[in-house]
Amino acid sequence: LGEMLYKNKAGYKLNRDGHKRWAANKKIAKIVPNILQRPKDLSLGYHIFSIAQSNKLLEIKKSYENIILDKNHTHITARNGESCEPGKASFLMVKNIVRSIPNVLELIDLDIIDLLYSYYNSHFRISYVSAYRTVHVDENEDKKEAYAYKFHYDRHITDTLKLFILLTDVTLDDGPFTFFDSMSAKKILAAGYKERDDYGKAKKIIESGEMTKYLTGEKGTAAICDTARCLHRAGIPKVGRIRDLLIFSFESFSKPLDIASDETRKSIEALIDQENALHKYK
Repeated sequence: LGEMLYKNKAGYKLNRDGHKRWAANKKIAKIVPNILQRPKDLSLGYHIFSIAQSNKLLEIKKSYENIILDKNHTHITARNGESCEPGKASFLMVKNIVRSIPNVLELIDLDIIDLLYSYYNSHFRISYVSAYRTVHVDENEDKKEAYAYKFHYDRHITDTLKLFILLTDVTLDDGPFTFFDSMSAKKILAAGYKERDDYGKAKKIIESGEMTKYLTGEKGTAAICDTARCLHRAGIPKVGRIRDLLIFSFESFSKPLDIASDETRKSIEALIDQENALHKYK
């Protein structure tokens, strides 16, 4: 029923709850929509841009490099999902990036806040932040999917929006974030896409690459994406290559985001811990 009504894989309840919460928060905020301020591609579930704070990003990137190989700060896992030494890792994810690098929140500047308001027409909050490194894996040998490199729709409450920021320069050789905009994703779903392990009759469309989009560019290149509506995956870097990525998740909320407050930071840290516990990250 959810797929038929909403043209995604989030299910009826997460779609219904997302629409209901978003509508309630729009009513609270009483923001008059400004169509001219909203980038046109946001209607297709994404927008690619460059963040303005290059010096701040370099500072955060340096801090990230200091902790990404440190097991006190980072989950370091092999193909089978088990903990391992950095040299054998397929996937490395900072446990709580806001606790380890508090100034990472400063990347959410007024330009990004204005962009998010143009999308939500309501207040919003940061619900999760992560930073991770992907390295080469062999799909034929990787039975557990070391990271999300198969095309899928996210199954979360549907007023969620994600911001991806490149921490390294990324080309097609580095396994970029790869996606289809929401209109193309609907066509793929209608063509017979089933699940991440079964593309069904849509396999030819997906593998043709005709509608595929990539998040490539210099560090600081960013994309906002509705990952419940846009079919997507993490690309696989070629042998010897890596990709470092920072991700913020947002959701509609009843109050304005006070990015500089200690209360906000502590709240985000707690939300990250809560989400990690669900996935059994410790």
